[in-house]
Amino acid sequence: MGLARERVRDTAETPLAIAAPWAFGDGLRLGRRGAIFGLAVLMGLAAGSLAARASSAGVGVEVTIGDVSVRLLGAEKNCLRKAGQGVLVTVGDHRIVVLPDAVRFDGVETRLEDLRHVVVDATGWGLSVAADGRTVARIDEAEGLAEAAGKGNTLALNDLAVRFATGEGVARDGARAAGLYRRAAEGGLALAARNLGQLLWDGDGVAKDRTQAVAWFRKAAGQGDAVAMQALGSAHYGGEGAPRDLALAAGWFEKAFEAGNPEAANDLGVMRFKGEGVRPDPAAALRYFSLGAERGSIAAKRNLALLQQQGSALPGERNAQ
Repeated sequence: MGLARERVRDTAETPLAIAAPWAFGDGLRLGRRGAIFGLAVLMGLAAGSLAARASSAGVGVEVTIGDVSVRLLGAEKNCLRKAGQGVLVTVGDHRIVVLPDAVRFDGVETRLEDLRHVVVDATGWGLSVAADGRTVARIDEAEGLAEAAGKGNTLALNDLAVRFATGEGVARDGARAAGLYRRAAEGGLALAARNLGQLLWDGDGVAKDRTQAVAWFRKAAGQGDAVAMQALGSAHYGGEGAPRDLALAAGWFEKAFEAGNPEAANDLGVMRFKGEGVRPDPAAALRYFSLGAERGSIAAKRNLALLQQQGSALPGERNAQ
């Protein structure tokens, strides 16, 4: 679910052009219960009572008491512990107590005979408890997400905003998405600040306001969001929402790359190749494209191949090789 930043080829002889901050598609969200999955963003876990996702949610953690085993999926191992004659599982504000002959979910007890295996699945925003393959308690994904967002959990606010922004499971509502992103951003979630910036930049369901978009990108970048740093560089490069300033653009691209965004290396390579803000330097461009390609940038890989193919026609390229 990463950012779609592939550029459109200008000509057969020119590296791909730097583009304005690109649409995020569905790559807008963090891991559900606090851990970061699949996005290179630099921020701490969200505060609040929700349990943090386990790094190996599919494997889970397990304890055994007597003849009964209890496996927990999607939450950290400290959410599962032995307590008296049973096992206590705490997921957010929910408490599951497993006894040799019963399961209690938030105080509601289900009596069970010959109990052997209990699985508590806390992956995503939902929560379910199964005893020997039979579901004894369940909170579905939408209900769990609404519950967490209602309690001000910033990750939940962001994910709910994504749904309203994209129409995933709900009617699209850009204004509501913007409000939820704002609450999460004001609560300290850098990703939400960046997402709000993207929504305002695109004018997707809200009035387009690229000056305000840049302000939110700046807030997210100040918290270490590498994609927001690149977006700021693109804004200064194109002079949209911010003054055109190639030196500032290059500076933000450098920070973005140092913070782990490989696409920013491609942007720097393009600037070096074209001599934008600096003298043309194909050798430096080659280095940036190589770095970006090594770290997974498709645009950088294409530019690297293109530059290597026409290397003999480029000033200084022979020496660089």
